[in-house]
Amino acid sequence: MLLDPRNLLSKAFFYRWFQGLIGREEPWKRFVEGLDILPGQRVLDIGCGPASILAQLPNDIEYFGLDHNPNYIEEAQAKYGSRGTFIVRSISAELAKEFGQFDTILAIGVLHHLDDAGAEALLAAASKVLKPDGKLVSFDGVFFDGQNPIAKFLLYLDRGRFVRTSDAYENLAKRNFPKVKSRFIHDLLAVPYSHFVMECKLRE
Repeated sequence: MLLDPRNLLSKAFFYRWFQGLIGREEPWKRFVEGLDILPGQRVLDIGCGPASILAQLPNDIEYFGLDHNPNYIEEAQAKYGSRGTFIVRSISAELAKEFGQFDTILAIGVLHHLDDAGAEALLAAASKVLKPDGKLVSFDGVFFDGQNPIAKFLLYLDRGRFVRTSDAYENLAKRNFPKVKSRFIHDLLAVPYSHFVMECKLRE
């Protein structure tokens, strides 16, 4: 049986290596800065991976990272243990009873791994643990008409089997978030690729 190279990305080392290989530092830095995460805020990172984003977030935030992959959580704990709480689990409404509510919830590269029912359940749970004036930011690969064929091909190869159109992502978000602001990003990787970002809020 041939080894599927996508399986290697479940290992934190290969995941970080691959991200470093194809990622572009300055556009990614601008994206993270645009999240407007401020010192003192409480941040929940759903599907945090090895929590690499922490390297570019303010030092004095209260960060909680969730991921199903114990390998990712182990690496995050080893590297950033003093800066956050890292847990092998999924998002649920009960999380608020344990840890309270959050100013910002991140779902970076998560929704395209979930079918519609799973994505809606995640977004519904996130809406319950978000502060009334907080925001959820999602970030995923996206299909659209006229897309670069290389970008489309790479999206078909993605480990996530539920890459959607922008309308499909927005329709899922609007079931739980009345206000959804979205945009495309095309320059985060060193290869042609398309990302779709949504900023979801419970009120204006």
